[in-house]
Amino acid sequence: VMMNIIHVTIAGVVATWWVDPDSLTSCCNSVMRDHFTRSLTTSFGSICLGSLVVPPLGALKSSLSLCFGSYDSAVPLSDSDS
Repeated sequence: VMMNIIHVTIAGVVATWWVDPDSLTSCCNSVMRDHFTRSLTTSFGSICLGSLVVPPLGALKSSLSLCFGSYDSAVPLSDSDS
């Protein structure tokens, strides 16, 4: 969950920088604090839900890839073998 909180905080800071580059004048300013606070309050439930749902889906994807094989490995890279 902590990695996702950091990810959401950084995404918010980058979005703010993208819209208003002059608002980020130093490394630690109110913009970073505001986005960190938002990720711990308003967005915390969504972050926890994502942290709960994503790992089982990744495990399912890996299991299905092992069972059925990857589509990429079944496609020949060139027609020179034919």
